[in-house]
Amino acid sequence: MEKNKTLFKLGAIVLSVTIVVLSILLFIGVNPEQKQSGIPLIIGLILAAGFQSGIIFWLLSENTETESSVKKSENILSETPLINSDNPIMNTADVDYEFVELLKSKTNQAFEPAKVAEQLLITISKKYAVVQGMLFLLNSSDGKFYPKGNYAFYSNEAVKPFSIGEGITGQVAKNQETLKISNVPHGYITVLSGLGSSSPRFLLLVPFVHNGQTVAVAEFASFSEFPDSILKIFELINNEYAAAFEKLSFS
Repeated sequence: MEKNKTLFKLGAIVLSVTIVVLSILLFIGVNPEQKQSGIPLIIGLILAAGFQSGIIFWLLSENTETESSVKKSENILSETPLINSDNPIMNTADVDYEFVELLKSKTNQAFEPAKVAEQLLITISKKYAVVQGMLFLLNSSDGKFYPKGNYAFYSNEAVKPFSIGEGITGQVAKNQETLKISNVPHGYITVLSGLGSSSPRFLLLVPFVHNGQTVAVAEFASFSEFPDSILKIFELINNEYAAAFEKLSFS
């Protein structure tokens, strides 16, 4: 990426310098009679076009990195089909209904969004070998989703909020459908432990919808693939957790 950006800038400099040198050589070679015939004007236009081309190349180099980042997110979405939890894709006998009731009970044991989020992330993580989790809660005052709870998350930088449709998580909030991603690119998620750092290859993103509005989105990362039964579990607990996130004040 940085190499392409450098080549763009180098090309812009070379193009501008070449046009300037050629324009000077042309002007020196023009005799007095030709100078009165409008040739200097043509040379001046060539010179201006050269500078303009150089500026365009430079601007393209600045936009290359941003466009590549956007395409990376789009590629992940396009290569991974959305999984609508309303579809009968599993045998309901595979669902642990005692676990479902346990999850539902967690919404009555906490009285603030961060605690509800934390209980959900911890309980799911223990059951499905999740190595990292994060929950984002909608702030209705500005329409953005902010991190309100995490599991085994570590970063040197603060997690930034996002808007509906922004990035992969924002698209999940917009589409209101659970998304399972396999073969996550190396380095997309990093988990730190006493043995060093590693990258989970499986990602699960779950929206919580109340009265037609996405009020929260949960992210789970794992080294092993998530079973289809987890989709049904989130479908069964969605109403309770979405209502809890909607009812509890954002703090």
